[in-house]
Amino acid sequence: MDIQEIINILATGENEKVEFKEKVSERTIESLCAFANTFGGTMIIGVSDKGKIKGVIDAKDQIRKISDYANSVVPPIAIEISEFEIEKLTIIIVKVRKSNAFHSFKNIVYMRVGNNNRPISPFELLSLANESLLVPFDSSVSKLTIKDVDTERLKYFEKMRFESRGIEPTKKSVDEFFIQENLLDPLTKRLKAVSVLFFVKNPQIHYPNSKVEIMEFKDESMNQILNREIVLGTIPEIAERTLDILKSKNKTIEVLVPGKIRRISVKSYPDGALREAVLNALIHRNYYDPSYIQIFVFPNHILVKNPGAFPYGVTPEKPIHKPRNPEISRLMFEMGYVEKYGSGIKRIKSEIEKHGFSSFEYTEYISYTEIKISKKYDQLFDDTDKRIIALLDIEHSSSEIAKKLNISIPTVVKHLNNLVKIGIVQKIGTAKNTKYKI
Repeated sequence: MDIQEIINILATGENEKVEFKEKVSERTIESLCAFANTFGGTMIIGVSDKGKIKGVIDAKDQIRKISDYANSVVPPIAIEISEFEIEKLTIIIVKVRKSNAFHSFKNIVYMRVGNNNRPISPFELLSLANESLLVPFDSSVSKLTIKDVDTERLKYFEKMRFESRGIEPTKKSVDEFFIQENLLDPLTKRLKAVSVLFFVKNPQIHYPNSKVEIMEFKDESMNQILNREIVLGTIPEIAERTLDILKSKNKTIEVLVPGKIRRISVKSYPDGALREAVLNALIHRNYYDPSYIQIFVFPNHILVKNPGAFPYGVTPEKPIHKPRNPEISRLMFEMGYVEKYGSGIKRIKSEIEKHGFSSFEYTEYISYTEIKISKKYDQLFDDTDKRIIALLDIEHSSSEIAKKLNISIPTVVKHLNNLVKIGIVQKIGTAKNTKYKI
């Protein structure tokens, strides 16, 4: 870290990964503990909470206190300390990496939420323990037995596996097959959770949170729901149905290509990116969490909200193969839904880049993640579109727009239809009473 980077941080202000302190205190170590338990972070000591440099009086004493406090955390946290002088004032930079363990200070585990530190409840701690992959959900044992297996779903799995991976259907009994495939607990003879989610009718009876909710909203306010659907079934069934719904929402739009005169037709979002986002959620979500996957469809973007943050040691920049649900991941790979382990986020980015008219944003929170795929409007409009949009703060008819812009009504209607299709303009009324508005 250099002086310019520090100045940039001070200008940006505090956030979930940055905090300012004028001096070291117990609150300091609470923040360092929260950084380690969440996403890592940087603390600057000798700075007011408004970002004004105050400096520290005795840097050596402050550093000693930081080290003492850090060692009082259970287990101790690893920190990097450095000193800088700005405008003849000494400040101390303390950097903390995201840890693979849970750290407590005075028997309290802190997490970072926005600009603040929050003690977490025993339930949250248990959920986070599962997030660390100490107890994979899909290997937990259910109350069901081989008798609950639906043979048609098993046949479908073997058919898909043969077509995708060339694995011949088994000639063994169902019991032997499930034990061989690590789908049945050999001691209790009960199905593992992964088996319930793939081979049992109505798995939501046993795991109510293993569903997907899709909601379509009129606008960003989320006040008016246009459509809502709960998708149930096995994981492969949910995947197929969810993707079908999203494909029906993914309208074809007309766009301008730089350097070209004519428009081309493309989907609002790349189908491949939507597919990867859905599969990523179903395979890698935290099934111990009682919430379920939610997909919000807005006029200008689609948001996939997934229970569970990245496993410790995994980031969007370094998507190594460390699945939260290794058996679910394996079965989806064998059925051909996944082409390569650890490639989901990379494939989304690749699909977005190839598409050229959408963008991708990944946000990680303490207990859930969001994937947002948006339309890039700066590449969707020509000058006529922009002139029409500029008029539509208030309602206009197509003839009123044509008169004001001195262009033909058919041309105006063509542009309006495309703007309505991509969700920029609302069409109000019918026939001669039709009006348009942003």
